[in-house]
Amino acid sequence: MNRYYVILRAFDFQSAWKQKKLKLLWETRFSLSERHHGFKQDLPAMAESASLYFGQDSYGLVRTPPIREGHIPSG
Repeated sequence: MNRYYVILRAFDFQSAWKQKKLKLLWETRFSLSERHHGFKQDLPAMAESASLYFGQDSYGLVRTPPIREGHIPSG
């Protein structure tokens, strides 16, 4: 099965600007099955879902985004 992949790398801007050296801060990869998906149409939702983890150690493969805490008003 084919997949769409995105590799996103974040670099230290000050190091690149002042020292002309690329210092990798973090890297993440996310993907989406090609079947029933169009890369151009689904990239925004794919990136939004993956953004929950940008800059954090996920300690391995994550298959589903975490459930965000919610609040239900009573009364």
